[in-house]
Amino acid sequence: MRFSAATVLAFASAVLAQLDPTAGFDVVSKPTDQEKIPAGKAYEIVWAPSAEYSGKTVSIVLIGGPSQPKQDVLETIACKLGNDIKKESFQVPSGS
Repeated sequence: MRFSAATVLAFASAVLAQLDPTAGFDVVSKPTDQEKIPAGKAYEIVWAPSAEYSGKTVSIVLIGGPSQPKQDVLETIACKLGNDIKKESFQVPSGS
């Protein structure tokens, strides 16, 4: 299944840009809500590790769908990252 960079990044911004703590997730400060992320360039995702997950590993995935209960994983960006690193660079696809 292929997605355009714009589609994937729209989902990334909507899903990752959490403004308030959500149970089971770290708060993500970058990307911000409604941020436009340029295709074809490296982008740094930034988060604040919650005490609950300090010293553990995390994965970053893009999810999307028409509503929260109907979202699926679109792409895995990174797996088994040390949560305390607080950031990860992601090469944004150039589109199709």
